[in-house]
Amino acid sequence: MLRITLIKLWHKKWMVLCLLLGCILLIATVVSFPLYKKAAFDDMLKEGFRSFLVEEGKWPALNELTVTAKKGSGEVSFPETEAFVNNLNTELGVTGKDTVFYYALSSTEVKSMMLRDDLKKISLRLGYLSNLEEHCVLYSGEMYSEDGRAEDGSIEVIISQEG
Repeated sequence: MLRITLIKLWHKKWMVLCLLLGCILLIATVVSFPLYKKAAFDDMLKEGFRSFLVEEGKWPALNELTVTAKKGSGEVSFPETEAFVNNLNTELGVTGKDTVFYYALSSTEVKSMMLRDDLKKISLRLGYLSNLEEHCVLYSGEMYSEDGRAEDGSIEVIISQEG
């Protein structure tokens, strides 16, 4: 039986050679597919980031680091945290577009002096954004002065549009 099969294979050597070559090409295609798939996904991701940046005008990735500190706890200070954040882009191997620091006190509930039934709980949080002048649009009023104090000694502030 084996002898008959070998004789038939010998008489149809071109067909056997073509089948062998086809199997080798099929295996090569299947083995190399993950490489092409990864490259295609990387290209799709890069193109998605580019189109998001063009359409939305925003950077498509954001790294956010939240640090909570308590008074007198002796933990990491603000300058140490800022130095860590400034070195973070080089450690991650990415190019940073902008770094914004946001400092805020914990939120607290406040009571409204308006006696209305439709008012719910109101919370207030005081905060500071670095380079705020470069990152905001004023719809009304004017930006606070360099030292943040008015002529009468009061502290100048700006509030969000929702506020």
